[in-house]
Amino acid sequence: AREEAVRLQQAVCSAAEAVVTATAKVDGLVDAGLTKRSIEMQLALQEEAAAMAEAARLKGAAAEAALAAKRVKVEALTAKLNPLEDRALEAYEAFQSIATQVNAARARVEQAQELVEAAQQAGLHELAVRG
Repeated sequence: AREEAVRLQQAVCSAAEAVVTATAKVDGLVDAGLTKRSIEMQLALQEEAAAMAEAARLKGAAAEAALAAKRVKVEALTAKLNPLEDRALEAYEAFQSIATQVNAARARVEQAQELVEAAQQAGLHELAVRG
């Protein structure tokens, strides 16, 4: 009976060791599973961050392209407006010249009218003196 008790005790110890070993293996597998999941999550987060960085870079490139397109449009409009501005300036200068000539002509007309009036008054005065 003692031998049987020792054998049973050894069997219980072996079973306990097997439980401890199995528990350690399960814990190891659980830890490995968690580690695998955390690695997968980390990789997924890194991929997401890389995708977001690429999207931001592309968005920045698109914004730069839009800005460059606006600059080109402004330059094109400026190129169109510069000759028009030059023509408008030339037309204004021509108008100024004509206005100066018109004002000079008006002044001469006024002088001529004054001379005519003076001559008429002198003629009337002469008629009055003769008469």
